[in-house]
Amino acid sequence: MAHLVYFVLLIESYRVGDMSVVYPVARGTAPLLLALLAFVTIGEMLSIAQMIAVALSSFGLLVLVIGRGTSRAAVMVALATSVSIAGYSLLGGIGVRSAPDALCFQVWLELLLGLSMLPYVAI
Repeated sequence: MAHLVYFVLLIESYRVGDMSVVYPVARGTAPLLLALLAFVTIGEMLSIAQMIAVALSSFGLLVLVIGRGTSRAAVMVALATSVSIAGYSLLGGIGVRSAPDALCFQVWLELLLGLSMLPYVAI
């Protein structure tokens, strides 16, 4: 379900804004949100080096957007997409850690995601 929300928001992001803005905002803020969300929900702690790496990579992607005139709506939907990325990443991390086998988890994830996309695509 979390991946389906991501796909819907990503499609909406590209409908509302330019990819050169939407992609860096969505992908640049997602690691920061994921680190915060994982810390708050499951107590995941990053080392200082990992925190610096997350901050630098996020900053690097967000620099691509500075000075690009874009609509507030595009940025807001891109941020919502970022939240969905952080959400599916957290859930995937929890799922793969609790699954008996990583491959088994991935097969079920892809199968269920594909099936859940069919009604959306049909609509």
